Amino acid sequence: MELSHYQLPNDAMLEANRGNLIEAIKITRTGTGLGLKEAKDLVDAYVAGTPIDAQAFVCEGSSQLPSAAISAIESGNSIEAIKILRAETGLGLKEAKDVIDTYVSRNPVAKSRSQTIVIGESSQIGKIALIALLIAGVIVAVLAMTGKF
Repeated sequence: MELSHYQLPNDAMLEANRGNLIEAIKITRTGTGLGLKEAKDLVDAYVAGTPIDAQAFVCEGSSQLPSAAISAIESGNSIEAIKILRAETGLGLKEAKDVIDTYVSRNPVAKSRSQTIVIGESSQIGKIALIALLIAGVIVAVLAMTGKF
């Protein structure tokens, strides 16, 4: 996995500045969802003052996404997942969207849950439209029977 646009959480920066690198790595892992090696590389780059130069974030598993983002995806709310990912990782809008889209495309369970919810929502709209049509039909029939139509 390559790092891109990751920012060290503020608490991790404080710990790194104090020389508590292990604590900074722990905070980075928790705050970003990165693995141990990636979090260590990010902290080391911060301490060395070296910018992280990476091509793209590749989402290979749920451990790399914040659990709140995964919950949002599984609830069918990709926009919320993108917001959460951006807030916790510092990714830009396009990058965060790409990560969420990649996660959904590589995780069949999340994909099916997301699609089920979308289908369910459109079914609700269809039911409401059908009920409205039935009510309109009843009104027209009543008016026609009373001779007012």
